[in-house]
Amino acid sequence: MFLAVTLVVGGIGCHSTINQTNEEPGTGEAPLVNGSRVYVALPPDALDKKVAVMGSGGRTASALNDAFKRHTRNVVRGKMPETLEEALTHARDLQYEYVAYPVILKWEDRATEWSGVRDKLQLKIDLVDVKTGGVVKSTMIDGKGRWMTEGEDTPQDMLAEPVEKFVRSLFRMSYTPSALQ
Repeated sequence: MFLAVTLVVGGIGCHSTINQTNEEPGTGEAPLVNGSRVYVALPPDALDKKVAVMGSGGRTASALNDAFKRHTRNVVRGKMPETLEEALTHARDLQYEYVAYPVILKWEDRATEWSGVRDKLQLKIDLVDVKTGGVVKSTMIDGKGRWMTEGEDTPQDMLAEPVEKFVRSLFRMSYTPSALQ
C-alpha cells in the first residue's frame, strides 16, 4: 500500500504543467517570414506580494529574443521597461514591423523543496503590427512547477518551451524550389 501511494504521489509531482492558449484575431495565418523585423519589448519585473521579482522582466524578454533569433536575424530587444505605445514608437523609429509585447501576470518562485508550494508563472504575449497597432496573434502561458523538486526549478525554467512554441507558430514556412529535385 505504501509503495502504491509513493508511486502515485511521486508521479504527480515530477512534472511541470503548462497550459497555453493562443488567440488569432486576424486571418489565422502565420504572419511572419524569415527576415521579418521584430522588436521584443522588455516588460517590467513581476510583482510577487507587492515585491518586485528582480530580473523577471529581463529573463522573459531574453526568452522571447532567443526564440525569435531561431527564425530571423532581424530581432532587437528593448533596453528599458516600456508601455506598448512606447514599444511601438521605438519599433517605428528602428523600422521594425512587429512588436512582441510580453506582460508578466504572475511569477512566483517558491522554496518548493521544503514548503511543497509549487512555482507559478502566468504570462501573456501579444504580437502587434507596428503599422496598425493591432494585435496579430496572442498567447497566454499558465504554468505550475513540479511539486517534488530539489530547488533547481524556477518560473524561468517554464519559459523556453511555450515561448518557442508560440514564436514557431508565428512563422510561415517558406519553400524555395530547387533544380536538384
